[in-house]
Amino acid sequence: MPSIRTGTRALRPTGANLAKAWNLNVRHALYREKGDWYHQLREFPGALLDAEGYVLFDSSAAFRECLQLTIRKDVHVPGGIKQIPGYMRVRAQTWRLEAATELDFGPLLEGKAIRVQQTRYERDPDLRRACIQAHGIACCICGLNFEKRYGEIGRGYIQVHHIEPLAATGKAHRVDPVKDLVPVCPNCHAMLHRCSPPLLPAALGHILKR
Repeated sequence: MPSIRTGTRALRPTGANLAKAWNLNVRHALYREKGDWYHQLREFPGALLDAEGYVLFDSSAAFRECLQLTIRKDVHVPGGIKQIPGYMRVRAQTWRLEAATELDFGPLLEGKAIRVQQTRYERDPDLRRACIQAHGIACCICGLNFEKRYGEIGRGYIQVHHIEPLAATGKAHRVDPVKDLVPVCPNCHAMLHRCSPPLLPAALGHILKR
């Protein structure tokens, strides 16, 4: 059974511990690693959790009317809670969130120099300039313009995203600055790369508009 890392010790993955680690604002949370069997939710809002995510229920009615649940004395979920509409998948990294209320943290060491060998892919600054000239200086997903938001310090700042990652080909190839590149803010850029392959900008824009 996996555990939740909280600084210097691991917590058993219970509904309460995971709800706290995943910042779920619920009154009752139940956990099963496979997500196929639970006791009854007694308080609402409540949540059913498995090893990778959760489903929220705002009310007792929403819980009891869920077609994917077979509710008798206990709750059976044939196929697991992943099939329930509204299931939210949580990345594995969040299992290691530090729970400050559980531990008394002292100073920790950082800053040790380490030698790293890596492959970097060459980027042409002319392509960046051409992309910005074509698309503008604002993020194409959320619309953030750094100069308008932060003043002079933000003038000219924007990141450029390759719709097809440079590493996908592993060799030099032609890049169209209008079709293959888009200007993005650091937050949207990071969210695009949370998936592999990266999300398309239009898909992330759709998520923002929900």
